[in-house]
Amino acid sequence: MSEPLPSGEYFIEAPRFNDGSFSSRPVNHRGVFVMLFLEGTPPVKWTFNELDNGNYTIGIEGRFVTSGPNPVILTDQHYEWKLVKEDFLPSPVGSHNYITQTASGDGIVYIEEGYPDKQTVLSVVPNCPGAGSSVWIHT
Repeated sequence: MSEPLPSGEYFIEAPRFNDGSFSSRPVNHRGVFVMLFLEGTPPVKWTFNELDNGNYTIGIEGRFVTSGPNPVILTDQHYEWKLVKEDFLPSPVGSHNYITQTASGDGIVYIEEGYPDKQTVLSVVPNCPGAGSSVWIHT
């Protein structure tokens, strides 16, 4: 089993590897929504708190990320997530890549493309093998 992510403040980005080159887009927030912003947008730090049961809360500015209706939203209510570590990606992501699931394991964060403002949203979709998107969590 992989080592858990220590509680603390981290950047969250969506990594991309194209033709051997690396780029990323930051996961930031706009109002109550959690969004994937354009490349080059300055990232913000998110607070990850590991709970006694091994799940996490993910928050920013005192609000928590919940899987509520799509897209993923920020709320004042505590919501639990599972982080599943992926170790197969090359540097700079390497061992800091995670699949983010609902605590029950029945939903997975998915990066939903195609919004007119080019700021794609993170959605929670039913968990199925090979679906979803991983995120790069780093200091």
